[in-house]
Amino acid sequence: MLQIKFCKEKRTKTPLRMQQHRPIPIAQHLPKFEKAYSMDRHYDPDHERAQQHKLESQVKKEKKGALRELRKDNQFIARERAKERKHKDEEYNKMVKGVMTILEGEQSELKRLERENKKH
Repeated sequence: MLQIKFCKEKRTKTPLRMQQHRPIPIAQHLPKFEKAYSMDRHYDPDHERAQQHKLESQVKKEKKGALRELRKDNQFIARERAKERKHKDEEYNKMVKGVMTILEGEQSELKRLERENKKH
């Protein structure tokens, strides 16, 4: 009750009004024009953000380069393995041909002996 009485007395002395403060100006975004504009240069006014972007792009470039090198290394390794496999296959085929010629020679010898035995 005492609080209500105090509020009424205060209100009667001074009427309610809006708070007084300095008007806040509207932000103006004027474009900055460069006479010697370059597509390669980044015009970021925030130097920390520009530095961060520069480092990120360097990391991206390094990553691409590393992936390219790994791809080249893998292609080289694959070529060398294919050469080794081809060489081993050639040696195996030579060995098989040698064995087959020996077996064919033995079979032809057996057939020749059988023919001679039949004739006698």
